[in-house]
Amino acid sequence: MQKMIKKSNQDVCVLYGDTLSRLLNEEKKRVHKPIIFVLTNERYYDEYYNKINQFALDPQSIHWHICSNDRHCNQYEELQMILKYFNDFSASSEITVIAIGNAGICQLAGFYANTTIEKKELILVPMDLSAFFWCITSNSQLEIAYNQPALEAELLPQRILYDITTTQEVSLEEKRNEFFSLIRFALTESHEFLRELYRIYPTSRELVKNSFGVMLPSVFKFLSTDGSGYEKFGSSFVQGIYQADNTHFLASFEKKVFASVLHLIWSQEKFSFSFHIENFITWLLNLGYTLELPEQVLITDLAEAIVHSLKNQKEFPALNEIGSCCQTACPDEAEIFAAISQFQLLVKKIKENKKNGSL
Repeated sequence: MQKMIKKSNQDVCVLYGDTLSRLLNEEKKRVHKPIIFVLTNERYYDEYYNKINQFALDPQSIHWHICSNDRHCNQYEELQMILKYFNDFSASSEITVIAIGNAGICQLAGFYANTTIEKKELILVPMDLSAFFWCITSNSQLEIAYNQPALEAELLPQRILYDITTTQEVSLEEKRNEFFSLIRFALTESHEFLRELYRIYPTSRELVKNSFGVMLPSVFKFLSTDGSGYEKFGSSFVQGIYQADNTHFLASFEKKVFASVLHLIWSQEKFSFSFHIENFITWLLNLGYTLELPEQVLITDLAEAIVHSLKNQKEFPALNEIGSCCQTACPDEAEIFAAISQFQLLVKKIKENKKNGSL
């Protein structure tokens, strides 16, 4: 299947609904550049080496750069290595850049393709749902340190290839990670889509049984022309969470989930929109998400770290209702402290009710 979307007034073709092998086979007919650069994570190199080599009559025209499997491989130092490795090609060379991997790889390839001198065609092959959403909604970022973006450029591929079967082959924990990308998208783009997710995936059992591929038509239906709300929602709090004492007891993915729910609670308090936040948190708990702070993390320290991380921001992204983003003043420490406290009290209340048989 094929869907045309708009990014920065440019048409981007999304090809999905088939296995990646078949999508790549079809893509081979469209690629005519004499030189192919492939950027990928270590975990995908062996699997796709032979398939990508079929892109060219001469395999010597294909050049690989392998990055770590870390989601945050989009580091400035990594770009320097890529520039050094591909430095032998002249600015007049016609190049196709293919990125196969996670969101970090897609961002790294996008930044390289759209900021260097050579003429390049960019094809993104996101290997998970989080990377797919980044490709269709966000810009390319380079980090100078872990989870600290410093440079940004438009992420404008000619085509995006997405194999909807990839999430069927992962663990339940990885599926939860993938599914939260759909939840974040729903919070920033459509209340109707959020209700649809709740109906189809009420508990973790449905995460195992039901494919996420069935949701892609709805994703395209509700995707706004400016999907930047997805990129910014929750991420504004994540850096502060990393900086707070003892938050290393939370996994990277748990930090992202906590930050997004905290952002939602703060937004609702700020704009007083109608939303059953207790039902939402109950649903997340039924899906198996960890929402409690480790006992080693003090709320006062966490609130202080989050506010400190926002000190250079003049405006702050928020939800003024489910499915609608806006800009507002940055929260102060008292607001963040109140939001964290409310969050943790709700989690405690829900778990106690469930233990007592009320839920």
